Amino acid sequence: MRSRSRFTARWTALVLAVALGGATALFAVTDEEIFREFRFNLTNPGARSLALGGAFIAVADDATASLANPAGLMLLARPEFFTEMRDSKADSATIEQSIGAETIRSTTEPRAVFSPSFVSYVHPWKRFAAGVSRVELNKATNATGSLFSLAFDANNPSNIFALGGTGTIETDLSVWNATGAMKVGEKISVGATVALGILNIHSAVSNTLTNTDPNSFNPNVPQTLYTTSINDNDTSVSFNAGVHWRPFSKLSFGAVYRGGLKFRVNETIANDGFFGGGFATLAAVKNPFTTNFNTPDSWGAGAAWRPLAALTVSADWVHIQYTDILGGFQAGLNVLTLFDPNAIFKLNDADEFHLGGEWVFTAGSIPWAVRGGAYSEHNSRIFADFVNNQSFASNNHSFPGRDTITHWTGGTGVVVKDRFQIDVAADISRIAKQYVVSTIFRF
Repeated sequence: MRSRSRFTARWTALVLAVALGGATALFAVTDEEIFREFRFNLTNPGARSLALGGAFIAVADDATASLANPAGLMLLARPEFFTEMRDSKADSATIEQSIGAETIRSTTEPRAVFSPSFVSYVHPWKRFAAGVSRVELNKATNATGSLFSLAFDANNPSNIFALGGTGTIETDLSVWNATGAMKVGEKISVGATVALGILNIHSAVSNTLTNTDPNSFNPNVPQTLYTTSINDNDTSVSFNAGVHWRPFSKLSFGAVYRGGLKFRVNETIANDGFFGGGFATLAAVKNPFTTNFNTPDSWGAGAAWRPLAALTVSADWVHIQYTDILGGFQAGLNVLTLFDPNAIFKLNDADEFHLGGEWVFTAGSIPWAVRGGAYSEHNSRIFADFVNNQSFASNNHSFPGRDTITHWTGGTGVVVKDRFQIDVAADISRIAKQYVVSTIFRF
């Protein structure tokens, strides 16, 4: 009973300190473990584009131009129907850390996804083109598990508290696009896309505390601290715009702006009897509170060069405004940052570079293409920047960013009777793999 009194006193002191500490923002993605590895698919659709390392802004000569560069629709000679199947699997991610007598371990297990990730129809005329399309920006199911062992009393090594959590998150973000393009000269075209995003999200997180001291009240029995859940959907509208310029037959340039989507869904805190039913009040959030999901704005430019009739080399630069994701970030919901008004998290904007090449040859009367490329993916994981490098039970190393990742891509494609085209591509990196098959029917 005495151990229980010491335990209660510690948490009472923490609760009182936080209650006097001030409020945090009300609208945000949170610092919960389920969002640690949350990623959007920002690569251009299409197996040909992927095999070229995503360097497609200045190429943009098929129906995927509605996203890659809307102005590229004017490069299509005939109506076409485009489909894509994508198989993607992110690798498991584990973060381990020791802070004195404290041990931290967090693991995210993504589930492989195989789905029809892009479909489009484009109809070109002499000086205009129009198209409709649907793309999946995020379709994923992640399971997270975390265990944080804390020793509050150095004189009693058996008095270990295990803070733990388990959670799942399932997201489906699809975007419907309407695209138009027009020529403004013989060598220049412009285009724009209006995008309607539809987000469906379901999540469930349970956070527990276990006292391993054999003299404590209910030793080794997990006690629920609080749970959170999201079961909601929302819509958002954005736009893309692009320009394509071909000053010479063997050289072209492109530029594009892609607007981000902004969603708001309700998240609920429950089962917080451990805190007397006042967790939301102590954490300075409303219950339910609003969680924001923002896809970042981006803009880029590219060039494509054909030094030989059979060879195309393309390169893109893309700036991604990752800081958009942090709009109103909500900290203090992770068991490592409980109620901490100083739990500051950051995410930096990034410049990414894409490079690809395509060689076309003839097998009999059938044209084949082989392609290869690479691109860089900079850190898109939210990381900690705590005041004095310290939060409740963690420091900056508990929430690290990610190193820049190089993706290697490759693929091939074939055109049959100038009406049917099939392309395959693979994207390999040390954090994820994806395989794409796309088809084009020309009328």
